[in-house]
Amino acid sequence: MEFKGTKGKWNVISPFNNEDYLLLDENSFQIGIIQEEYIQDPVKIKSNAKLIACAPEMLEALQNIVKEYDLDIVQGIDAIKIRELIKKATTI
Repeated sequence: MEFKGTKGKWNVISPFNNEDYLLLDENSFQIGIIQEEYIQDPVKIKSNAKLIACAPEMLEALQNIVKEYDLDIVQGIDAIKIRELIKKATTI
């Protein structure tokens, strides 16, 4: 099945209402919200928001690595693990 997630760069509006972090796609459409009420540590909230915002670019980078190298292990890169992560991120 082809990946149907939102592609492109995501942005973090931090914080958009003095506590929560809003995630937007490159067209400024809302992807999600990291809410402070569920995570009390402000540093952890910002870290999670930044990690989530990088997800599309990280997925693309991993897909490019696997495409470039058709081996299981290349220069210390575990391509099997990368394939597992790509499958986990793209399989519904």
